Amino acid sequence: MKMVSIYYIFEKGEAMQTKNELFQNYPEVLTAKMIAEILGIGYTKALNTIQYGEMKYIKIGNTYRVPKQSFIEWLFEKDKREIEVA
Repeated sequence: MKMVSIYYIFEKGEAMQTKNELFQNYPEVLTAKMIAEILGIGYTKALNTIQYGEMKYIKIGNTYRVPKQSFIEWLFEKDKREIEVA
């Protein structure tokens, strides 16, 4: 499965038919590593973004999983705010 940063897609100006089609190659549940790749940030910042970014997640032991639909809704919500991550 080839994963491409969302910033790469926007920078190249490729047409996005729907938000779901943009992420069709990803599984229904995303890992922090996948979210880091999509957002173009490091793994630790991705974890902090999941924990403090008001994104719905599932915690299993020490690992975080985010339903893909929840991530898409969070990413494209209209009222964006800054999330301070160390």
